[in-house]
Amino acid sequence: LAQDWCGVQVSSHISRPSDLPCLAPGAGRHAASELMGELWEVVGGTDSGGIIVRKEAVTKSEAEAQRLSTGALLEGLAVEGERLQFRRLTGTGPDTGWVTVRLKSKELVVRTTKTPPFDPYRIMGVAHDATDAAIKSAYRKASLAVHPDRNPDDPSAAQKFRELTAAKDFLLNPFKRHLYNFRHGLLKPTAGQIWWSDWDLIFDELVAEELAIHSAAAAADWAAKIPKELGAPEPALIDILVVGATGITGTLACALLQRGLWQGRTWAIAGRDRRKLELLHRKFGTGSGYRGSTCLESDADLRGAAARARVVVNLAGPSREVGTVVAEACVAAGRHYVDSTVEVDFSKRVQEELGGRAAEAGCCLVMHSGYCSVPIDFGVWPGADLALAAL
Repeated sequence: LAQDWCGVQVSSHISRPSDLPCLAPGAGRHAASELMGELWEVVGGTDSGGIIVRKEAVTKSEAEAQRLSTGALLEGLAVEGERLQFRRLTGTGPDTGWVTVRLKSKELVVRTTKTPPFDPYRIMGVAHDATDAAIKSAYRKASLAVHPDRNPDDPSAAQKFRELTAAKDFLLNPFKRHLYNFRHGLLKPTAGQIWWSDWDLIFDELVAEELAIHSAAAAADWAAKIPKELGAPEPALIDILVVGATGITGTLACALLQRGLWQGRTWAIAGRDRRKLELLHRKFGTGSGYRGSTCLESDADLRGAAARARVVVNLAGPSREVGTVVAEACVAAGRHYVDSTVEVDFSKRVQEELGGRAAEAGCCLVMHSGYCSVPIDFGVWPGADLALAAL
């Protein structure tokens, strides 16, 4: 059985009723153990809003406040006589508990061949608001338990491993996960969606090992794309200094640089938050190109750090609050300056105040670098071509 959900196929390893042992009155837990993991459906309770669920196997144990809805699909965990321990897959009611399979001659719960709807959260065993880091951690633990190499005697191990991997890939795809949550009412209402609003959250979700370069061929391909005009690295200088590394954009820059795509180039980080610098240093401070971190506690610290770099990438912000101090330090030392600001007033101020001095010092001031400038650049490009064609 297979079900396609947003491009992900998930197969069910549910046995047919004919393959299942008969559930006889008085059957013990040993005989019922063969039924564990099979699918059941609630067919009773149509006139009473569902069937009663109790906390223990004995019928006189405490009942749950909520009934198990008719039509709910259950995963069987254990059977004692006419009592079934379950885990709810669909419908409403308690997540787990004990129910009566048959009451006198009336069936309350029966085995079924129905396929449960694809539920990546159930497969992964995580909450619907789990972070990417939690999902990856759950996958690493669960994959060890179901991997075919570790379960050579389990014929369904390979299928379970494929389902687990499909669920993990599904949840790590932000578009598919958002659509799934929307269709199942799992989205929390917000006035405005905020992505990555907490630095520690996004930092935890970045796994350094997964960001490492996977092959020498890929690294060589990237190295071939580096403009030769950059010239040979200068031993006395750091090639790239990331200022504002302790912000979210700066952290992502560290993750990129840690991959080592620019072989032979060196880099370092600087910021105002010593705690975050230490965390960044531990996670991304690997590889032959990394040269350490600097905590910027004064203008003198900034000027000294800028003087030791060939290119300073300023990702500190907001630009209007930080001001032009980073650009001024670069011009004073004759170092190239790059930022990703979207504040036009700020870039105009930098050009007016420092443009002339930068030209004299032989350094570049490159602003609006990155995604925010790409649409503008593509708009200017055809405009420039039309202007040249008209001349």
